[in-house]
Amino acid sequence: MSLASRMLAAFAAAGVLVTVTPVPANAASTTTIETPGFNYSPAVATVNVGDTVVFQQSVSNTTQHTTHTNSLQAFSFDVGITEPGQTSAPILATTAGTFTYVCGFHFGMTGTLVVQNGPEPVVPEAPFPVLLALSCAVAIVGGAFIVRRRATVTA
Repeated sequence: MSLASRMLAAFAAAGVLVTVTPVPANAASTTTIETPGFNYSPAVATVNVGDTVVFQQSVSNTTQHTTHTNSLQAFSFDVGITEPGQTSAPILATTAGTFTYVCGFHFGMTGTLVVQNGPEPVVPEAPFPVLLALSCAVAIVGGAFIVRRRATVTA
């Protein structure tokens, strides 16, 4: 293997050692909003963009509900009719803001969904041993190059 190939391999290996991937501070989650009667619980739910929301009808609640937002809002949804004991399809929160939703069957049954931008991804710092290994690899490759070059010049 030529010196250039060894140097390239060493730099490639060192590059792999220090590659870091952003890690989200909190992963996406699912929030359940229950309908125990003619109300939503919680009345105000707060989620992050990227989270999902489901509406779950209590088994003891024997009436149907149909939950939806005003379609003119920046973020709108309609979960259709939920029966007692049923959970709606998940809704992906895609837009930050405060959105009111209502039951289409029961006047005055309202709730609020607050969708906020989540925290920025956290990029972990490279640990000291990785930086030390990278420094050593660069020193060894650089030293080998200098020794090889001097041997070529004096020969």
